[in-house]
Amino acid sequence: MLELDEITSCESPRDPGLSGLQGQIKNVMIPLLIKIFQLRLEVQQTTSPPSRLQSSKPRIALDDLIGQLLRLDEDLKLLHIWNQSCQTQLEKVLLEAKEGTASSLGHSVKQDYKEHPAIRKSFQDVFPTPPPTLSFWKQCFKKIGTLLYGNRRNS
Repeated sequence: MLELDEITSCESPRDPGLSGLQGQIKNVMIPLLIKIFQLRLEVQQTTSPPSRLQSSKPRIALDDLIGQLLRLDEDLKLLHIWNQSCQTQLEKVLLEAKEGTASSLGHSVKQDYKEHPAIRKSFQDVFPTPPPTLSFWKQCFKKIGTLLYGNRRNS
């Protein structure tokens, strides 16, 4: 488990947006860690038998403490999901970049993704397709065939 000194002495991110975020995270997480520690002490006091040094009646009910801890847990799990999502996308891009450098330069993103039928349909009327035209050589051979054989085909 990371100690507080290890966390606060970590190198700052190189991305300026992330270094600002790191400062905000420290401003939120350090008090949160202190709050969790205080809740731990209160849970211990609530669950341990009373002594002469503490009052016999706990300040906060154990159910309330558990509720606070569960809410914190849910909030931190949500933040963790956001962090994991960014990390997963970053790993995918790094993998694609590494695979891209290993493969040929002629490789394109279009080869990896199949065209979705909805895209084809949505652009179908935007760009009308011209009637199919014969290539230059096919037109030449057709004219030659017409001159030699007339309009008849294989006779």
